Amino acid sequence: MPVNSFDDYPMSWKPEKEQLTSPKYRALADLLADDILSGKLPPHTKLPPQRELADYLDLNLSTITRAFQLCTQKGLLYGITGRGTFVSPNAAIDIAIADEKEEASYLEMGIIKPLDAFNTETYAVMEQVLQRGSTSLLDYSY
Repeated sequence: MPVNSFDDYPMSWKPEKEQLTSPKYRALADLLADDILSGKLPPHTKLPPQRELADYLDLNLSTITRAFQLCTQKGLLYGITGRGTFVSPNAAIDIAIADEKEEASYLEMGIIKPLDAFNTETYAVMEQVLQRGSTSLLDYSY
């Protein structure tokens, strides 16, 4: 049983305890990923501290840490030392080309196409840089 009562405690994310199957860290990571990808947790949402979440779910702190690490490796979360863990701004952007119908026998370990959502911003910045007309952009003497 948790040490503290979380009945009226404000937490940005309260996963369903009943949905945590074994292994707990994977189930927790899956619940977190589902809530992020569905939009229930928008970008830059601060997640509850890992110790509070561990107490709320009545789990070991290392279980929570491991689940957060899995989501961080998938690009769903980022952490700032001393400030907390947050939902990644690009978590819901699909960056893989792999066909969902195809049963893959490999793990995708990187980005294999550009993030098209940022093309207009990139083009505008490139246009500004090229309008300067300076050849010093290609000079390595700085």
